[in-house]
Amino acid sequence: NFLHWSKRAWPQAEHAFIIGKALDFNQFRSPAQQNLMVDSLFFVPTFSSPGADLPFVMRGNHLNDPIMAIGRLAVTKPSEIRDYLDKVIQQEQQLSLANQTIGDKAWMKRVIHNSGGFSGEISVIRNYTTSMANTLSNNRFGAEVYPFYKTSDDPVQISAYEKILELLNQGVSIWSIFGHSSAFAVDFDIGQPGAYSNYGRYPLMLILGCFSGQCSLTQPSIGERFVLAADRGAIAYIASVNYSFVDALHSYGRQYYDRLGGADYGKSVGLALVHTVTDLKATQYPGLIAVLHQNLLQGDPAIRIYAHDGPDYLVDNQTVKFDPNPIGLENTTAKLTFDAVNIGENIGGQIALKVEQRLPDNTLLSRVLDTIPAPPNRSKLEYDLPLAGSKIGFNRFFISLDPDNLVVENPMAAELNNELNDASGERGMDVYFYADDVSPVFPAPYAIVSKPQLTLYASTLNSAALPLRYLFEIDTLETFDSPFKKSTEMTERGGLLSWNPSIALKDSMVYHWRVARDSLVNGVPLWRARSFVYLPNSSPGWNQSQFGQYRDDVFGNLQANDTTRQIEFRDNAASITVQVAYRGVNRYPGLQNSLYENFLGDYGWGQVGISRGVVFIVADPNTGRLWHNPIGGPFNHNPTKDYVFFWFDTRDSLQRQKMMQFVESGIPNGYYAGLLAFNTPSDPIGYAPHLWANDSLSQGKNLFQVLESQGAKTVRRTANFTTAPPAYGLVFRKNDPSYPALDSVMNDPDLVVDVRANFSAKWSVGQMETPPIGPVKAWKSLHWQHAAFDDPSDLAALAVLAVREGQADSLLFRLENTFDTSLQSISAAQFPQLKLRYELSDTLTRTATALAYARVLFDAVPEGALHPAAHFVFQRDTLQQGETLHASIAFANISEVAFDSLLFKFSIENQAGSGGVFLQKLKPLAVGDSLHANFTAPTLPLSGPQRLLIEANPASNQPELYHFNNILLRDFFVGRDNRNPLLDVTFDGQHILDGDLVSPKPVVIITLKDENRYLAMSDSGTFMLKLVLPDGSQQTLSSNDPALLFFPADASDLPKRNLARLEWRPMFLQDGEYRLLVNGRDASGNESASLDWSVTFKIITKSSLSNVLNYPNPFSTSTCFVYTLTGSEPPTHFKIQIMTVSGRVVREITEQEFGPLKPGTHRSEFCWNGRDEYGDQLANGVYLYRIVAKKSDGSDFDLFENDAADGFFKHGFGKMVLMR
Repeated sequence: NFLHWSKRAWPQAEHAFIIGKALDFNQFRSPAQQNLMVDSLFFVPTFSSPGADLPFVMRGNHLNDPIMAIGRLAVTKPSEIRDYLDKVIQQEQQLSLANQTIGDKAWMKRVIHNSGGFSGEISVIRNYTTSMANTLSNNRFGAEVYPFYKTSDDPVQISAYEKILELLNQGVSIWSIFGHSSAFAVDFDIGQPGAYSNYGRYPLMLILGCFSGQCSLTQPSIGERFVLAADRGAIAYIASVNYSFVDALHSYGRQYYDRLGGADYGKSVGLALVHTVTDLKATQYPGLIAVLHQNLLQGDPAIRIYAHDGPDYLVDNQTVKFDPNPIGLENTTAKLTFDAVNIGENIGGQIALKVEQRLPDNTLLSRVLDTIPAPPNRSKLEYDLPLAGSKIGFNRFFISLDPDNLVVENPMAAELNNELNDASGERGMDVYFYADDVSPVFPAPYAIVSKPQLTLYASTLNSAALPLRYLFEIDTLETFDSPFKKSTEMTERGGLLSWNPSIALKDSMVYHWRVARDSLVNGVPLWRARSFVYLPNSSPGWNQSQFGQYRDDVFGNLQANDTTRQIEFRDNAASITVQVAYRGVNRYPGLQNSLYENFLGDYGWGQVGISRGVVFIVADPNTGRLWHNPIGGPFNHNPTKDYVFFWFDTRDSLQRQKMMQFVESGIPNGYYAGLLAFNTPSDPIGYAPHLWANDSLSQGKNLFQVLESQGAKTVRRTANFTTAPPAYGLVFRKNDPSYPALDSVMNDPDLVVDVRANFSAKWSVGQMETPPIGPVKAWKSLHWQHAAFDDPSDLAALAVLAVREGQADSLLFRLENTFDTSLQSISAAQFPQLKLRYELSDTLTRTATALAYARVLFDAVPEGALHPAAHFVFQRDTLQQGETLHASIAFANISEVAFDSLLFKFSIENQAGSGGVFLQKLKPLAVGDSLHANFTAPTLPLSGPQRLLIEANPASNQPELYHFNNILLRDFFVGRDNRNPLLDVTFDGQHILDGDLVSPKPVVIITLKDENRYLAMSDSGTFMLKLVLPDGSQQTLSSNDPALLFFPADASDLPKRNLARLEWRPMFLQDGEYRLLVNGRDASGNESASLDWSVTFKIITKSSLSNVLNYPNPFSTSTCFVYTLTGSEPPTHFKIQIMTVSGRVVREITEQEFGPLKPGTHRSEFCWNGRDEYGDQLANGVYLYRIVAKKSDGSDFDLFENDAADGFFKHGFGKMVLMR
């Protein structure tokens, strides 16, 4: 045949596409059949009966490798070819032009499985369907399968139709239906293609059943309807044309899936079908052999199911959920759930996952580092998110898949979309953290208060908190235990709290105040404290001048002593170490402290001329520094040089006497001392410990006794030696028996032993750094002073640091002897916050010089707070979709600075991201004033749970002290309108039936009535009209068609009536049967029905009138008249004459009495009562009647021939019978 010749001529040819409908041989055999259908239904032959095309490309009459893929488009009109070509173009554009987003790409991996069968087969087919789903989900395709299972024996079960319709309209790549089927139906109710709105997203339909693949019948099959439907339906349809068996269909379907997502991934649907036949050709099972021969592909065999060049991992932001949300600070964890999605190729393996949290101060915390199996399509993930360190306000969470780009993703954009983005496209997602707590807000921390009238303000951390009891206290001490202390308590709802304590403020006095929620934490309220100083007539500013304020600072080598109420140097680790060893060998004797002020070693001892003897070092317990041995000192052996050690040549009795004097009276009590006695291992006398005991005879004491009085334990062992005295080391604290002295004797020349004393000294330098000062509008001046030095060598300075967001603080300048300076050169716009760092040094006494005060003057920024207790209106927690949302809240200026025009942000948040953000700019807000921010928003785009976020001064639109008290969250619910509107269609005021005759110029009125009281149907797209012409072609009537006139519902009358109307005044020029399809949707998107309302009607353009029948006939009281009028023009003159059988006219009914004649078949509104012209009752009997109808020119009106009525007339006369 031609296809085999083509393969020989063009070996590279892979696809054969037959365009044109065929007929089964048995339906196109006789000449009469051929003559009837040759130009309407038969264009390209098929093979066999039922017709199948695959045998055309088989190599013989047995199962073998097809030479190419083959498909058929069973069209009968050129317009159908154009429609299908448009679908192919749209299909191919999707893969190349679609954005790398879940919305644009995820549907390409979406698959619907319908599983059917009768009762004995349902579970078997269900298992087979599941097996196929596993195949396609786990191979390169990585399908996301949506299964729908049949649950009853009904021949056609009404499935989850609405859900299937929703999925198809969103986009599906493959739609498989496994179960019983015919050419015109499948196991499930899947509706008609006209019900679908899946423009550009057309699935491959795979029907695993009997007969469904047939497309060579005289009536369009289900496959033809879905493939040939314009702008909707399917792109291809694969099904068997004859009987098939369940197990054979499963083998075929699973192998086809294996091909689509395996070796043929990215290849055409036709080639995958060919290779499936090749894979299974060795079968001996007749049922499978039949399936392989009988499967027919409707559509272009070169069509490719969407394939990708690599994976592309994304986070589906619509699935991200935090539980709870918002999150209370008391929570240690929150449950985070989200879907990781792969909209590309499934390559398996693993990918990294990272979750980070950015605090309101921009600190970034790592929360989750994990490795997960790479999702084939969509994986649901869940984490218990640790929350330690979270702060009040909006915390932004970032979720990253493959954060280090270790997996190659394609196309290039796929490497850039691995992060969670919010609904606006910004990286990350905000979650609000709150606490059922309260915080002081004004006066600001360490503020300078200059007015005698004092109001203390606090704000709850949750502005929407329910009423709670709160406590306030004020005192002159940070311990809140002085006789001055004042306190109060109040019960208020969340938001702004205030207290006016009745106290007389004293000049230069520092006051501490605090606030707490009336609940106990570890037995006491959880207080939040602040302080301020009262300086009458001062400019606004910041001040620290009291120990209770300094203790809030950050200390470096300093500490706050609550007992002495002084700032002092911190303890510093100090030590003395004696290295006990012989001199002159590889081990070196030595002494040193923690500051390394002395270490001589072997060479060093030679440098100072010492080869034997006893050497001391002495350390100050306060500083850890070594005590100097000055020139001319009583214990210095060298009159020309000072040292940090003391040496005694103990071979000499006078030197031994001096050493005893040094230990007993030279070393101050409490000082730490280290002693080293050494000589070489060959020195037979050395430091002469064998002579020390003799001094008792002349001095009454000896060195052994003196050292033992300081804690020495082994010193007497040094006197027992043979070759040379052993090395000896001792550390002790002078006259402190509580300190454990340590000593050691070493007589091995190859070893060295460390004898070490650790103790605490004081730092000599330190600093304390204030919390950030500001933000401010403008910096003015700095004033500071310190206490008097106790030694001229003491130093004190004040450094000014710039606070830089996200960076280390930077030093602007440092003051030592300047105590008042201008700050006006510092830009508040560049550096809205500063810090002060007090630096001090005392190397002599290690006493910290106190800071008398530090003061910064500036132009302050305002501070305001939401005040729901003063005013808060929220319409309801549950609203009907379309109802307007109303909210209003008070905002108060509690500072001494006015606000500029105040910006408010109202945002509605939901998982769909459809809420929107609304900004309002309100009036400037004076000191002490307040305003009401009012908000309205439509709820039409909303459905389900919602959250309203009210934020004053968003993103610090103008500088302000705090922002946490500018935010309020309120949850509400919007109930969706799910009720269908009611559609009504009339032709010239009449409801017509299928096949009725209508005027060529009808007035078609279409109305849609909805029960929704809030959403008016005002969109011209409310109605959808399609017209099928006599030739079968279909037109969609556009809203801008001049024959259409849309009347929207009256929004002002919605509570009573929500009615939209469409008036259509067509002019039909062609006789024939038409079909009108109508649907309508309300403002919520609900259609009047899932299937279009439709009616067929006939048009006859020629004006004519049928014979008129009376009904009922016979009659007793009255009879009416039934007529058919065609065309658009009625007769100019019309009357009915009733007469006796002798020809006498007894009653004449004029056109005025009869009423207007209407095109179509109608019964008259006028009915004759059997009386004559004078109103007298006529006698029973037979009467004749005739119709007189004239045109405007006086000629007879044309007669409409009606076989059903004409048989009752003779020569234009009809008969009626009056019977009483």
